[in-house]
Amino acid sequence: MTDFEPVKKKIWKAVEKADKQKFDKECDALIKKAVGDWWRIGWNIMPADLADFAKMLEQTAKAAHREWIKAMRRGDAPPEDVSPGEGFLLCARLIREALPSKGFSGKKRK
Repeated sequence: MTDFEPVKKKIWKAVEKADKQKFDKECDALIKKAVGDWWRIGWNIMPADLADFAKMLEQTAKAAHREWIKAMRRGDAPPEDVSPGEGFLLCARLIREALPSKGFSGKKRK
């Protein structure tokens, strides 16, 4: 598994020294490392059925929204009027609306 601690320590050292350029550089390194390990997330996505998949999208939307609010408060994100999590909610809604119309109950098969 990837170890993010060394990268995080470099970020905190930059914060302690109030070195904005170093901080930005190390944050970019953390983002690059995280994106490079993005493929690992797939092993943790195991919805049991379509309703569970919709729930997962809703949880992702909430998490994205919370992180966006935090980023806006610290000045790292623009104060838009639409949450970036909204796209996930729209996908979840589409799935939930399609379940009954296609004859799916959303329940697990036995």
